Amino acid sequence: MDGLRRKDVDAAARLAAAEGTLLGLRDAALLRLGSDAFLRISELGAVYVEHLVTGRDGSGCLRLPRSKTDQEGEGETLYVCRATMAAIGAWREASGVSSGPLFRAVSRDGTRVGATALSESAVRQVIRRRARAAGIEGRMSGHSLRIGSAQSLVGRGASTAELMQAGRWNDPKTATRYAANELAANGAVARYFEDSDE
Repeated sequence: MDGLRRKDVDAAARLAAAEGTLLGLRDAALLRLGSDAFLRISELGAVYVEHLVTGRDGSGCLRLPRSKTDQEGEGETLYVCRATMAAIGAWREASGVSSGPLFRAVSRDGTRVGATALSESAVRQVIRRRARAAGIEGRMSGHSLRIGSAQSLVGRGASTAELMQAGRWNDPKTATRYAANELAANGAVARYFEDSDE
């Protein structure tokens, strides 16, 4: 599967939001939050309005009550960027979603918002559809947001430990598998042997 890197997520989210529709605003917020918090599609569908807290600078935190790597349900707090909180705010204002599931179905005519959370299948379709609409090539899946976020972080110089923390991975092998090419490009050979005269 291919990753949706930060620049791809930004492009797809901007394009979706520019539609000015409920569907576009929802999809923009979903893409951005999935990328910021390295969310799995099951976790995106399970986000409730009550899980989000806005900070003074416009950024926020997402309290994830449970995840695949947190079977005990201790919960984790994840950082959410200002642009993402703004996108979530635009979606909530337009949709009237004030509590409960954040990401919900929108009626075919685009005027009504359902009461229940989007299914994993629906979240996967949003990711694929919005990537295609933005002209992003590759094999997109529900995992593409996590893969792309990992690649983008490592590409910006994040360490394996930082990557593990961001993606909530317990095993370094799992974390590094997501961004193997970027890790190699940041490794000692790339840094010390490239353009070396020795």
